[in-house]
Amino acid sequence: MVKEHDLWVLTDEPYDAIVYDGVQPYSIAQVPEVRDRVMVLNSFSKSYAMTGWRIGYLVAPEPGYIKKMAQLQEGVASCVSTFTQAAATEALKSTACVDQMVADYTRRRDILVDGLNAIPGITCKKSAGSFYAFPNIKAFGKTSQEFAEELLKNAGVVTVPGSAFGDMGEGYLRLVFANSDENLKEAVRRIADYVARAYPNMK
Repeated sequence: MVKEHDLWVLTDEPYDAIVYDGVQPYSIAQVPEVRDRVMVLNSFSKSYAMTGWRIGYLVAPEPGYIKKMAQLQEGVASCVSTFTQAAATEALKSTACVDQMVADYTRRRDILVDGLNAIPGITCKKSAGSFYAFPNIKAFGKTSQEFAEELLKNAGVVTVPGSAFGDMGEGYLRLVFANSDENLKEAVRRIADYVARAYPNMK
């Protein structure tokens, strides 16, 4: 399709290093037939926990495009601060911190997802990547906005309504497990307590 319709592919891959259970990320840039028409965007924000530092990189097949992008970026955002450039350079020297973070996220994913699945009315699959869970809450008969507000007001747990991600997200919530084990266990406990009080007949 890329060649047939003379397309360029811009692929955003900041979660490529945060994967679980032996999953190997695959980029369209690995397809030999189209790699000369693919630009890969990546960031240090997820894999190296440098969120907010606004540093990333782009891989493109033709140097002329990179030069034009650099000219555009400089006019819009000046340049990346020197300390973040130094930090990014240092980060690239080792993946040990990324490996440890993925191990921590794997454990925290399991704490959250296993905990949610133990709550009547909630089902959740384990994500193969990123640090989000997307539990199904359709059994409660509420919109995702309504149920998210219930959890906020009555359980003190912040979630994002699935409807924020489009019509297909309705009936789901998004929760992040980039937090401490203790906080995740407490969040699960609060949700479970609220569901038991508010939906005693839920199975």
